[in-house]
Amino acid sequence: MEWLFVKLYPLVALLSFSGYVPQIIKLIRARTHHDGMALQTWLTFALTSLISLGYGIFHLKDGLFIATVSTTLVCVVSVVSLLVYNRYFRFRVRELCIKTLRTHGL
Repeated sequence: MEWLFVKLYPLVALLSFSGYVPQIIKLIRARTHHDGMALQTWLTFALTSLISLGYGIFHLKDGLFIATVSTTLVCVVSVVSLLVYNRYFRFRVRELCIKTLRTHGL
């Protein structure tokens, strides 16, 4: 049975990546900052991935595990970055401009 999991494990990074892609695309195509995604949850995923990566590097020293966790970490950090960008920069500037124009009666 061990041989089966040894053969399947390299697919984890690919499956993980394919699971994050829809979230990343949704954030890139977003029209508002109301995305329904909890930033705290994604930050928790990032922290646990970072801890797992450290464990892999310093304790396990397993290249495949490190590559898999690194893929997850890159994807999670991408989602977190897009969430922060959309909420606090991309759409915030537009909302401030609209508010300013309305304040001045334009």
